[in-house]
Amino acid sequence: GIINIITRDASQVSGTRLQVTGGYRGFRRSVAQLALGDTGTTQRLTIETRHDTGFPDVNDDRETDILNWRGAFDPDFRDHLELQAGYNQSRLGIGRGGGSNPFRDEDNKSYFLQARWTRALGNGDEFSLLAYHTRYDINDQFTANGSEDLVIGGFLVTTDYTSNVDFSRDV
Repeated sequence: GIINIITRDASQVSGTRLQVTGGYRGFRRSVAQLALGDTGTTQRLTIETRHDTGFPDVNDDRETDILNWRGAFDPDFRDHLELQAGYNQSRLGIGRGGGSNPFRDEDNKSYFLQARWTRALGNGDEFSLLAYHTRYDINDQFTANGSEDLVIGGFLVTTDYTSNVDFSRDV
């Protein structure tokens, strides 16, 4: 799937914001944001935590912690530098509860760094350079137990298995 996150420029937000939200099925969200700046320099730091217990009898609960920083700098009338950094960690309840797909937790971590330099060239033209780095770490560990009936050469064969799965991926 595609995730499209639209953020406001740091210069559009100032001051301190605290927000706490609660709801059905253990939903909780807390946000703390600090934004400051003056002519030519703005910064914003956001810390957020989310939690919900999901639907009954389904392992779909989740906990997420997010940290984002965004800064914009105008060293002169032609140049603009925007820097962003962020970190996200979450624990997600997954699995259907069967032998080969047991209920379990999946741990995810990601971070990003981004820099964009823009220079005004005149006549409405500009030159822009973007550099970024993103990393995702996914960890899913479980033991699969089960049995399966197979028909081989006209004979019914029942297989029993136990498999330890340790799935880690860096993207």
